[in-house]
Amino acid sequence: MAALSGSDLKGKVALVVGGGTTGGIGFATAEAFAAGGAAVALADLPSVPTAETMAKLSPQGRHSAHSVDVADADSVERLAQEVSERHGRIDVLV
Repeated sequence: MAALSGSDLKGKVALVVGGGTTGGIGFATAEAFAAGGAAVALADLPSVPTAETMAKLSPQGRHSAHSVDVADADSVERLAQEVSERHGRIDVLV
């Protein structure tokens, strides 16, 4: 994902849904955003170890892990609220 430029992403917040396990497209996307300078809010189903996966993003401390079930509107609304409270806004949604 070389198209993600650090100068474009510094100070941005990227919410990546479905990136709670390593080895998949979602996590690779989260890694690219993190490497580009964005803070990443990583979200996946409650049964997925998203917090453990989030800890693998560098640099640590700027990112957050969240549970969400996209089939449940209340869960999605809670996710948006949590990410907004933690990071102040959402600039990118994947």
